Amino acid sequence: MPDRALRPDGLRRPLTWADRGLQPSRVDVVDLRRAVVAVEFLTDEQASRYGAFYGAPARAELERFFFLDDADREKVQAKRRAHNRLGFAAQLTTVRFLGRFMPDPRQAPHEVAEYLAEQVGIADASVTAASPG
Repeated sequence: MPDRALRPDGLRRPLTWADRGLQPSRVDVVDLRRAVVAVEFLTDEQASRYGAFYGAPARAELERFFFLDDADREKVQAKRRAHNRLGFAAQLTTVRFLGRFMPDPRQAPHEVAEYLAEQVGIADASVTAASPG
């Protein structure tokens, strides 16, 4: 078995790139701390819209991305205050929709906040305004 060949140091374990005299290609090396989305193929307008709300989501999008299942509700209800519950629910669901967390959950459209507040049992969706900035 070639991968279990005797290494130069005499130990029996899989050969590394260096043992084989190879250099990993750029594709093989991934640094997740600096993962960046390539936006060169996007227009300036598309790049500015990426990862942000552009208007309110349609009802079908609300039902698909902003629905809280039992596990989600359990996590949300573990938060102490109403603005924390609503803010956490907003972050939890907008990451599904946008693909990233928002710097401030108050950036979510009012329709999103109302839809989440209804599911969490919060009467006033504007309660996130009380959230510390």
